[in-house]
Amino acid sequence: MSKPMPPAGRLAYNISEFCQLIGRSRPWFYNLPADQRPKVIERGGAKLIPADEVRRFLEVPA
Repeated sequence: MSKPMPPAGRLAYNISEFCQLIGRSRPWFYNLPADQRPKVIERGGAKLIPADEVRRFLEVPA
């Protein structure tokens, strides 16, 4: 089964949107080891995951 890909046109997702997109919970996200989490940036007090990071996270290794 292939993983879902984020909709085209979005530039970033907040952590809740990211978790909803991949079907996981926020606690799951925060329990991931730091080196396995997608890169999070802060803009205007919001924590965002750039769409490119979401795509990288969802890539299935060959």
